Order: sequence, then C-alpha cells, then structure tokens
Amino acid sequence: MVLIGGTSHTGTSTVARAVAGRLGFACRSTDGLVRHPGRPWRTPEHEVAPYVAEHYGTSPSRS
Repeated sequence: MVLIGGTSHTGTSTVARAVAGRLGFACRSTDGLVRHPGRPWRTPEHEVAPYVAEHYGTSPSRS
C-alpha cells in the first residue's frame, strides 16, 4: 500500500495514478469518502454557485 497525500489541486491524484500504474497497484481516491475541506458545501445559509457545483461534479478525481 502506498498512501499519497497533499493539498487540493496539487497533482496528488495524478501522481497516485502514475505510481499505481508503475507498480501494478489499484488506485483508490479518498476524495469521495469524506467532506473535503476545500470544497464548498450547500448549507441552509449558503447556496453553492452553479458553476462551482459543476466544477466539482465533473472533477476527474470523482471517478
């Protein structure tokens, strides 16, 4: 098992896929498991802008 961590949007998923491919490992992203501190979340007081929701909804890390 190799665990790669880092700040959002710094290439950690890209590096993880490359390392997994080179080692013949499966790559599993934790992005969808918990609330990501950098991602906006809808609350009763705050509505996420549509363009922001679209960005995170189509993020490659969600696959």
